[in-house]
Amino acid sequence: MELGYDNASKTLYMDRSKTINTSFSKSFDKLGRYETNLALNDAFLHLRIFVDNSIVEVFANDEEAVMTMQVFPGEIDSGIELFCKNGKALIKNLTLWSIKSSW
Repeated sequence: MELGYDNASKTLYMDRSKTINTSFSKSFDKLGRYETNLALNDAFLHLRIFVDNSIVEVFANDEEAVMTMQVFPGEIDSGIELFCKNGKALIKNLTLWSIKSSW
């Protein structure tokens, strides 16, 4: 799953079109990308991202935009990668927490 921000179109997006496990639903591919408009007020994108075994929830700029996507990652999809295309990005603060299962 890819979470990104397109500065040219001022959109926050979630894209699961490259997810390996899609066999459980014929319409999974059709619902592979979601976008929402999000202008940056202070030139910074503030994200709070919560991930569990099948859900990714994103809260952007103090809940100005909220997105949720169901994903079913394979074993090779278990990491996080940060990148910037066609420009520069500065990560001012990054905090990760590991949460134990409630089951």
